[in-house]
Amino acid sequence: MIDGIVPLTREKKQLFYQHDLGINPRMTKREKGGKKEMDKWLELERQLRHEGTLLPERTRAEILRSAFAAGRLAVEERDNYIVAIAAIWPSPHPAWWEVGTIWVHPNFRRRGLANAVFSDALSKLHCLPGDGAFLITYKPHVADMVLAAGWTEVFWDISKVPEEAIQHRRYRHTAGAANVKERRLFCYPLRAERGHSTEPRPSIGEQQIGVE
Repeated sequence: MIDGIVPLTREKKQLFYQHDLGINPRMTKREKGGKKEMDKWLELERQLRHEGTLLPERTRAEILRSAFAAGRLAVEERDNYIVAIAAIWPSPHPAWWEVGTIWVHPNFRRRGLANAVFSDALSKLHCLPGDGAFLITYKPHVADMVLAAGWTEVFWDISKVPEEAIQHRRYRHTAGAANVKERRLFCYPLRAERGHSTEPRPSIGEQQIGVE
């Protein structure tokens, strides 16, 4: 022991640890669990914003958490950290969805996690009402992945994807795309996959989503 320095007791160390995490020691166990759960989503938001290649309005913790609760966000976790995601977003067309926000933490890439969350998102997509889904990307590895999963590149042919569904994204640049022409459009028909007619989902105005 260094002279003049009193060692911390185990209890005091725990208090300092809780303070660093923003946890009030008077919180109930349930409140502490809720705080840690929200911190997980806030850390995800921080990682996504730091990378800067996704639409900013789709990186907000509360939006992602709501999508997860609604069954529209696939996630992979490691040690209570979210390290990979793929999301399903409503589009302005009531019968079409957009799959996007595919992201893997830099420390966990090249381990198959992108394929894992994308496959999980596709399974979730089949549980949703609607006619089809589309995906827009400028990343070659994402294009290869979706093609391997049975998606079709439609080269911005609006006879394949309703213009209403994609008009809000057609001219929207993402941070990493230098030219809008670099972005590629893929579609996935849900009605044909199910083999029967589906009811359209509620319109975008009826959903609490807060993204484009």
